[in-house]
Amino acid sequence: MTKFNPQNYEFIWLVKNQTFFDTSWWLNRNYLERDFIATFQNDEFKMYLDKDERSRLNDFGIEFLSHDLEKFIMESEKIYDRAKEYYRKIRQKDISKLSDDKLSGDLLDVGRHANKVIEQYFFTEFFLYDRAQQMAESQHKKNGFAAKLKRLGEVKLKLREVALNETQFFGNVFEKYLSEAQTRTKRKDLKNLSYEEIAELLKGNFSKSVDRSTYVLGHFNGWKTLTGNEADKMISQLERNMNDLESDARLSKILMGQVASKGRTVGRVKIIPFDLNMDYLKEIAQMKNGDVLVSGSTGPELVPACRKASAIITEEGGILSHAAIISRELKIPCIVGTKIATKVLKDGDLVEVDANKGVVKIIKK
Repeated sequence: MTKFNPQNYEFIWLVKNQTFFDTSWWLNRNYLERDFIATFQNDEFKMYLDKDERSRLNDFGIEFLSHDLEKFIMESEKIYDRAKEYYRKIRQKDISKLSDDKLSGDLLDVGRHANKVIEQYFFTEFFLYDRAQQMAESQHKKNGFAAKLKRLGEVKLKLREVALNETQFFGNVFEKYLSEAQTRTKRKDLKNLSYEEIAELLKGNFSKSVDRSTYVLGHFNGWKTLTGNEADKMISQLERNMNDLESDARLSKILMGQVASKGRTVGRVKIIPFDLNMDYLKEIAQMKNGDVLVSGSTGPELVPACRKASAIITEEGGILSHAAIISRELKIPCIVGTKIATKVLKDGDLVEVDANKGVVKIIKK
């Protein structure tokens, strides 16, 4: 455990409507062993990473690319194939006739399986490879990091399908278990519980009501769940720097981020939040060709929007984020890691995206 100092933590990403249930299987040992903080307030799930921890992770990223990439790629192929088959069987399974004990065991099995898959996906996360990308772009190109990062990016896009799309977005494999559990327990708060708690509830071993409308989890206290005023206070402390950044951007009408795909364009903003409850087909249908796509993050569900876009701006980011990878494939400008783009920009804003310098300028609100 470490002492909590909000100044030591930097914002990593935001997901709207990621519930405590989602978080309970998603948090795997690669996060739990390191200095991360997860918060949830006003339906927004946010992740923060200790700055010293990020530096250590970047050292790890260089070692990983240098010595473990090929083994990782082979393991990922096997995990992908097994997960696709596993989820196919789960989707076909009729769980309505299972006993409460059997349903409980099944839910535990699905949760643990999803946890193992996301554990593998961790090694593709952008915050491990800032330094490797700098080395790839430096004069020392003989290190081969550019090619290795490209290969890792390709694995990330494939692995994401079973790590996230099968388990978190609309139509995910957990939905029927939550629905069946709600029918049997008459509880409407299941998404505030962990998958282990729901399993115990089905067996009659868990009955208390839990308020997790706001919570904080972190390495600093051994991942014990904080709620209520204590959680509100910590979230306020963590967000202070973000609020200052947002205020400065509104005054200057300029956002800064990391260049992911070079280029320059001017266009109208279309915001599509990274929201697990989002009707993406409806949002994408409202987007015009040539709009500047602004989101917390992108994934396969937003590829049609990316194809319409003249540029992409995201809040999370690094060279291995989905937006960075897909924008380079589409050869459109992309700036990632702005942290506050969906807070400062609004639909219809006219912006200049200078992805040669990593600058977004608001021309007209």
